[in-house]
Amino acid sequence: MKNKCLREAAAAAKKKKKKHYEVFTRDLVRGVAQHVKERCMEKEIGKTRVVVVLELGARDGTFARAFVREWTDERTRLEYFACDSAPKDASVTKRDASEAIREIGKKYEGRDSDTLCIALVSWMPFQIDWTREIRKHAAFDEYILIGEGEGGICGSKQTFGREDESDDQSDGDDEKEGEEDDVPALYEREGFVMCELEKVKNLGKSDTTYEREGTHSKTISFRRRVDIQ
Repeated sequence: MKNKCLREAAAAAKKKKKKHYEVFTRDLVRGVAQHVKERCMEKEIGKTRVVVVLELGARDGTFARAFVREWTDERTRLEYFACDSAPKDASVTKRDASEAIREIGKKYEGRDSDTLCIALVSWMPFQIDWTREIRKHAAFDEYILIGEGEGGICGSKQTFGREDESDDQSDGDDEKEGEEDDVPALYEREGFVMCELEKVKNLGKSDTTYEREGTHSKTISFRRRVDIQ
């Protein structure tokens, strides 16, 4: 009788708990790979070409393996680094996101102009931001976020909004709130331009079993702004 009660309690607790999962479609991975190839063409990379992709929060490496399979451009060498603070597969390196960003940023600092360096994050944890660390390093030309955009459950105010860490500690005066709309987003102030990827924006799948009004998976690119002389 006791065991039966325990089983029923466990089943009830499991039923109440919301499941979180991640689904990568072939079309999504192929679309992201195609976007990176198009970025190579835009940058007019020379004869010896290198594309560096750093995937943060790679979990079990599913996206990484699929991306590598989709990369068929023999003219361009792909260097793919997949990391996670708690990897679910031996193919993923155990590394804190900020530490991995600094390592790749330092490794490719001052690299040749024939190298394209991109960071990729799928479903960045809520109230966590890795993008500001990416923007600090000149090695990164771009970062791509897969998941919910502003107002969703991915990232923090530093990811999409106007506030930096010092703003979070302020008293939030009424005058400051009124001026907020005149302040560019933090990523813009730090030299990046946001662009939702039209060809793949609807190919992502929800990370949760429940839907919330006005939110869905997106694929968004943030490119380092290049000032034309």
